[in-house]
Amino acid sequence: MWSISFYPQLLINWRRKSVAGVSFDYLAFNVAGFACYSVFNLALKFSPVVQQEYHSRFGPVNPVELNDVFFALHALLLSLLLAGHFVKMGVTLVKYIPQLDPEPASEHSDDEESCDDQQHDSGDEEMADSDQQKEGLAGDLRQDELEELVEKVNDQRRPGTRTKYSGNQKVWMRWCVNGGFLPNSKSISVDLTNEVAARGPLTRFMKWYVAGRAGDTVKSGRKASSASGELLRDAAVNMHSALQQLVDDSCRRAGKAPWILRDAQGYELVFKAHCSRKGHKGAAAGPHVHVSFTRDDYLRGCDLLLASSDPLDARTLSLTTYQAATVSRGDDVRPRHLAELSWRFLGSVGPSQCFAITVMQPPEGGKTLSTRPAYKGIIRAQLPSMCPLGALFRWLATRFAIEGESLPTPGHPQWQSFLLWPGRAGKEMTPSNHAELMKKLYKLLGVAPAKVTHELRVFAAQAMYEMGVSLEVIQRIGHWLLDSFGTSYIVPGFTPEALLALGFWPGAAQKDFSGYWAERFHVGVPLELIYGLFPGLKELEAEAAAAQQAAAAGPRSGRVAPEAAAVARLLRMGAVMVVQDALELAERFPDNPIHKLLMGYASFRDLLFSYKNGKRLGKFAGQRPLTVKEQIQQSEKQEQLVDAQRRLGRRGVQVDMVAAAQKLDEERLALPNPNPKSSKPMSICQFREHLTAQAHAAAAARLAAEEAEAAGAEQQ
Repeated sequence: MWSISFYPQLLINWRRKSVAGVSFDYLAFNVAGFACYSVFNLALKFSPVVQQEYHSRFGPVNPVELNDVFFALHALLLSLLLAGHFVKMGVTLVKYIPQLDPEPASEHSDDEESCDDQQHDSGDEEMADSDQQKEGLAGDLRQDELEELVEKVNDQRRPGTRTKYSGNQKVWMRWCVNGGFLPNSKSISVDLTNEVAARGPLTRFMKWYVAGRAGDTVKSGRKASSASGELLRDAAVNMHSALQQLVDDSCRRAGKAPWILRDAQGYELVFKAHCSRKGHKGAAAGPHVHVSFTRDDYLRGCDLLLASSDPLDARTLSLTTYQAATVSRGDDVRPRHLAELSWRFLGSVGPSQCFAITVMQPPEGGKTLSTRPAYKGIIRAQLPSMCPLGALFRWLATRFAIEGESLPTPGHPQWQSFLLWPGRAGKEMTPSNHAELMKKLYKLLGVAPAKVTHELRVFAAQAMYEMGVSLEVIQRIGHWLLDSFGTSYIVPGFTPEALLALGFWPGAAQKDFSGYWAERFHVGVPLELIYGLFPGLKELEAEAAAAQQAAAAGPRSGRVAPEAAAVARLLRMGAVMVVQDALELAERFPDNPIHKLLMGYASFRDLLFSYKNGKRLGKFAGQRPLTVKEQIQQSEKQEQLVDAQRRLGRRGVQVDMVAAAQKLDEERLALPNPNPKSSKPMSICQFREHLTAQAHAAAAARLAAEEAEAAGAEQQ
């Protein structure tokens, strides 16, 4: 088995035409080790002198068999083949050779040299070192200094960009090694620092690349192609950017000024034809202008994912609704963690209490706002099926209550690394994994959008625009920044009209924030259901309380207390949202794992029965305040009624209305103020709440009487 283990790496190197990822140190140790092992086995197997010496010391048994000799030679041969794959082996070896001074100091061989001579020689050496330092500071940059600067520039690029550029540059290297994949062609070497010598091969390579990479059997890095077989514009632009980086790095390492690839003779025509938006087919209308993904498609996709019995579809729904509700890029969504969640109360939105769940996006976490931290905010949607908050906490409940994942312990390293949407093997979701989830959803919907993960960002911006939200608000919440004021003083994710529009609430663009109300928002949730959705929440709350108590004793022990308490509060709020949304969704989507879990509780079934009866009997109608539009309509009707009464001469009705108003005012003044600290009479708002509470109590009494009457009828 050990002998077979050498072949996979050989096969991988041959298929990729690359040795990226293989450790040269490992190969060097292997070659040295198996060489010594081969000499040992050969000598002990075939040399009589070595055998006689071994027998005289350790006995007559020879431990080396013929298969040992074969294994050692076989391993040495394969290690040499692996080492031979390194095209840049010489360059790599140079890095291990210490740099010698060009003029080493002469050594003194006379042992009887005087002390004065030794001091004179040491003074000469110090002067020589000082001269070398002066020459190093005043002279041109050395090769190692250039390499260090180039590596620092490359390290500043985003990891995803480095990976993308690396894959495209490997395609260029394979093209050079295989002679352009032409028959009977030899490998070529291109000096990228020489514009005249490099522009021809680079132009031919780009023509070959956009035509479909004929002859290249390695599939990595291949992008989506059009119906004609040509690669799409995005792929050509990515390859051009990778080549430009390769040219820049080569020129910088050589101490030359980089040259602009797209201005090179011949190459500029390929760039205009395949990379420029003006020259590329179908690019005149803009890269994002399309109507392939609409609000109806979005709603159908949410319904399909809700109806699925696969727990992982809850992740897709949460990821999709979050990205759409925050107008985010894919790389702004994938690395988000549970510890980044927080909440804010939006007092300007109502009449129901509106809490925005916020996610802190650290700097350099994506292409948007890469120089400073930013916040993304989401609120509950009007339709529970497309609510991003319900989908997020439904996915977390799926992980904790169904898949058995445990809540992280505050202060544990996993606390900060707990991903909201993990990918394969629990690691951060890769762009390809994200794209696979979205392609699967698009296939179910039967749509073929121009983008994949970026389509949701385009859809959200278009949806806000269609609802009447201004372009400035869209640009700010999507982090298409306008000026330095917007980047330094404004938190872009909390514009009320944008948040309401992304939740598809009416009146958002008209700044009517009084339409945020739904019956399900006013239903109390039993603790049994909250702890059933998040089994470790009770322990987390206890740990947060203990950490807060410890914080009073010492600052070090209470460092994680605020974060633990905040996450516990969020999970409790999220469980309430999940249960409230399930009151509308559980019977529509019975196969959903969370709905199945909730329907197993008798308390939820009772709550669902009470909620349905309450809606049927108008229990929540009294709790619903009038919107601004309805208030205006009511005021207009009252004015019309008063005007009609004045024209008909029905003064008695008005007198009765005035008398009734005076009577109510007297009743208000007779009631005590509910605030014990206030000596003033009850205010008008408090009196209105008092009357509303009386109406609710009367309605509840009527409902209880009707339920008792119905129960008695059933028993009879």
